[in-house]
Amino acid sequence: MSRYSLTSLSGGKQVEYFGQRRKNKILEILNHPRNHMAGNVVSYDEDDRFTDRFEIYDAYQTKLFSGNIQDTIYFVENSLK
Repeated sequence: MSRYSLTSLSGGKQVEYFGQRRKNKILEILNHPRNHMAGNVVSYDEDDRFTDRFEIYDAYQTKLFSGNIQDTIYFVENSLK
């Protein structure tokens, strides 16, 4: 089974990186409630926001996808092996 990497971004800045995960683990991470709060502010600092963009990479670090949470979940469910 193939392994993929997931990068979560907020305002273009990397928030988290999950390397070498299988499809089912990527889906678990994406389905966590904190990833469904795009647009909400984390603290009183307006620049500190929740994750709003996700990128999927293959084992060779080739970008396969970039999009919002709903599109990323759809991509992972339907396109990854």
